[in-house]
Amino acid sequence: MKKGDLVWIPSDARLVQFGPEKPTPTLWCTVKEPTYGVILEEVDDAYIDVIYRGERWTACKSDVYETREEGQVVG
Repeated sequence: MKKGDLVWIPSDARLVQFGPEKPTPTLWCTVKEPTYGVILEEVDDAYIDVIYRGERWTACKSDVYETREEGQVVG
């Protein structure tokens, strides 16, 4: 996964937002309906930052899926 890639965010995926003093989360949400997001950056080996509902969120890589051409999800 790399910056600009489209990812599939399934329902029940957990997303968090961090304040200026990481690593304490300030907001978190559980995705209600499956959707797509765009990768902003790789945080580390386990996490990525994505755009979800117009905001920056951090997701566990194991909770989102890469997509291929024509929106095919890579499991």
